[in-house]
Formats: sequence, structure tokens, C-alpha cells
Amino acid sequence: MERKTWFPALSGASVLYVTAGICALFGVLFFLLVHLPLREATYHARTDAEEAKAEYIRVANFRNAHLDMASYEKTLSDHEAQGEKALPSELEEGAFLRTLHRAAIESNITLRQVTPKEIKTEDGIRALPVEVTFHCDYFTLLDFLQSLQGTDRFICVKEMKLSKKDSGLDCEVQLVIYAMEGDAPQEDEGDTGLIYPHE
Repeated sequence: MERKTWFPALSGASVLYVTAGICALFGVLFFLLVHLPLREATYHARTDAEEAKAEYIRVANFRNAHLDMASYEKTLSDHEAQGEKALPSELEEGAFLRTLHRAAIESNITLRQVTPKEIKTEDGIRALPVEVTFHCDYFTLLDFLQSLQGTDRFICVKEMKLSKKDSGLDCEVQLVIYAMEGDAPQEDEGDTGLIYPHE
């Protein structure tokens, strides 16, 4: 008696088409579930940078108006304090690296490499790019980025490169911190270009 089969045998070409279809499906899922949300987070970070700069300009204009009114003193003080935290007068690289270290530990991320780059100045603002590499899963990455954005210091996520490896993501992220142009920033004693928070 001849045995019936529910699924016909696949030819070599059919196997190739099925494999290509599965790969395409995974590519679409990665784009929808990982790339788009992270691109949106980067967009919001850049918007925050523009708002921080606009806030500083508003404070400067307010001061230049020479309004000597008691009712405005507290408002001015609050704006200055908020602007100084988000956009300080010095880059304070050491404090930022400690903040980065702490956020990584809280998100259960092992930083592989942290490399500060050359300081750039534009429109009276100093910018320090810092390249960070690490391995984590998607939700841990989001938690880490949200933790950084939750600090008083404005931290911009400028670039992000992700590649899927094993059960997670290899991440290369370029963060940027800002400070008002002035004297050259003083580096904290003992800071280095590379840090390894935990094994």
C-alpha cells in the first residue's frame, strides 16, 4: 500500500526560495521592532538638544533685557539652574563617564569600550563625542538610553549602529555631551579614554 504524504518533497530551488523568504521576514521584523523605535529615540534626543540650546538663548536674552524686577528674579534663577545642569560651563568629562558607568550597571550592561573623541565647537557650544560599544538585548538597550536621557545633563544619542549576534545585539553608540564655550575643560585626574565598568 502506497503511503500518502501531506507535504511534497521540496526541490533545491524551493528550499532556496523558502530560506530567502524566512530571511526577508526576519529582516522586516528587525526593522519594525528594533530599527524604527531606536530611530525615534534618536530623533527625540536631537529635539531635546535644540530645546536645551533654545533655553540657554532665552536665559541670555532675559538677562540682557536688564529687567530689575523682584517678580522675575526667581524665574531667572530657576531658568539659569536648569540651563546650567543641561548645558554646563565645562564639559565635566569625568562626571559624565561616571554617569555612563552607573547607567550601564543599573541596566545590567557590560561596556566593552568607551572612547572620547575630539572636542568640536560650533555657535559658542563645545561638543564632546563619546563612542560606546557593548552587547545587550533590545529592551536592555532601551532601558539604558532612557536612563541616560533621564539625567539632568543633556546627553545626545547622535549615531547608533546595531548588528544582531547570538541572542542579542552588538551596539556601537555615539553619545555627545555639550558645554558653553569658554576656558578649556579640566580633565578629572585619573580619567582615561577607555573604561570597563564590570566583568
